[in-house]
Amino acid sequence: MSKMKIALLLSVGLVGCAETADVTIHHPLIQGALDTNKIVKERGGAERQNGLPMGSLANEVSLTSASESQVCFKVALHSLEPIDVRHLKFKLSTPKNDDGTESARVTGDAKVAAHDGLVAHRQQTGVETYCSQRDSYNNCVSWQTRPIYAVTWDPGVVRVYSSNGTVCFGNSGVVNTSTALISLDIDDPSTSANRAMASIFSFGIGADANTYRWGFTGAQKASK
Repeated sequence: MSKMKIALLLSVGLVGCAETADVTIHHPLIQGALDTNKIVKERGGAERQNGLPMGSLANEVSLTSASESQVCFKVALHSLEPIDVRHLKFKLSTPKNDDGTESARVTGDAKVAAHDGLVAHRQQTGVETYCSQRDSYNNCVSWQTRPIYAVTWDPGVVRVYSSNGTVCFGNSGVVNTSTALISLDIDDPSTSANRAMASIFSFGIGADANTYRWGFTGAQKASK
């Protein structure tokens, strides 16, 4: 393969891996003010499955301040499991500073509300016979039975947990006038090991469900 083709493939791969902003605003450190920038992560699939009103499980995050001294966000999270922003882990980073900072000051509350919706019920619908042991010729020599289950969704009370709060980071150069994009990652340390967060945040819309990105226009070229 020629060097030109290799270079072309590498450039295409880099473009494909580039981070994309959920919303783009004027650079707050240069403009001196913040444009409207709320990011909403919808959970339409989970809402329909549980018979809940549209938007009842949506997560919302806004950038509320950005200066040379600190960067703050307002978060409003919803879940079918108990959730509290004060127990979550937040990380502020940029493409040029992936390590970013995790030293966040978090304040907030946690609530729960009951809704008329649909509740999953698992019940046995029959049995099936299967081969439990085979000989060296792959002939079945032992048979057993096991139950067959089905899940139905019936009217019932669905609890929706919510937690609102403010997340602030000290800005020690992570965000500066040359920053073109920032990311806020949200994680739950208590469930990271077995990825149970899938039931809390990740609603079938991919790994980016827990990452919020703001693009800045007018970023200055970094000085060498």
